[in-house]
Amino acid sequence: MRHSKLFAQKTSITLVFALALSACVKPQNHDSKVDDTASFYVDAVRPAMDTAETVSGFTIPAARLYTFTACLKDRRTDESLPGAPFVVSGGERDIDLHTDKNGCAVWSEKIAFDYLANEKFLPIERSITAKGSQVGSRKVNLALNPWGLSKSAPVMYDLDHHPDL
Repeated sequence: MRHSKLFAQKTSITLVFALALSACVKPQNHDSKVDDTASFYVDAVRPAMDTAETVSGFTIPAARLYTFTACLKDRRTDESLPGAPFVVSGGERDIDLHTDKNGCAVWSEKIAFDYLANEKFLPIERSITAKGSQVGSRKVNLALNPWGLSKSAPVMYDLDHHPDL
């Protein structure tokens, strides 16, 4: 009888201790835009704003050509993915590409805008989907400023890495 009472006390203390420890573990943030089954992640996105397309007969820009560089890494090994096939979708058309030697996907898109409207950031969402040995898809959320009137203001924010903007 004494042995079973002592066992019950130890079990109760162990259970309380385990519950207290589990309460200290921070829960993971599961963003609905993240594919938890994807075997890769987007490490960083960098833009380059190239030439402008102008309104016919005027020097007013109607669109800008952006070249995006999204560096991708393997979730398990944290290594870059050189030569891996991916598809970028969400723009005017799907873009098939292979990552470069640094594991970065590079693509260009023309972004139309109304130059006479107030300067602002335009939200852009793209999906990067694996085609080869990698699996899954990741969303990239960007904010672009095609006006670029202020030389000190950035032309793009990566909203996934700067969600406070």
